[in-house]
Amino acid sequence: MKIFLWGFMGCGKSTLRNKLAFDGLDFDEELLRRFGEKNELMGEFIERLGWKDFREKEFQLYQEILKSKESGVYSLGGGCLIDSDKNWSFPNGKDQLLVWISTPVETCWQRVAQDSERPLVKSGEQAFHELYAEREKKYGLSHFQSSSEEEICQFVTDAMGQDL
Repeated sequence: MKIFLWGFMGCGKSTLRNKLAFDGLDFDEELLRRFGEKNELMGEFIERLGWKDFREKEFQLYQEILKSKESGVYSLGGGCLIDSDKNWSFPNGKDQLLVWISTPVETCWQRVAQDSERPLVKSGEQAFHELYAEREKKYGLSHFQSSSEEEICQFVTDAMGQDL
């Protein structure tokens, strides 16, 4: 079983993935590990590569994970499966599930507003809200959706067939 945690910047994907403690990985961390320069932060990494090349590397990692036989919980970038000219294939709903962490936009903004390394924060709060609204329709295609950490943990644990 592969479970992909998905949602907007600041919704808690990485935090929740770490809390669940299943095998898998955080996409941003893995991209930095593979392609980043020593001590490079995500904002610097994206700035150096540019969004197009960043999305290309993200797409390649996603395809690699879909093809692998490894089970796990994966936290996707907020624009993964959305912001690209690539033909993203959504998780199949059988042994691959997409879980939307539907944290309200105001909460996401509060969590990231002071983090100048977050690329979308530089655009300001209004642009942040607009992008959230734009992406919300795609996020809604997920197999499971909740803003409750407890509900998501229970769903993932049940789907993985294990107890925390």
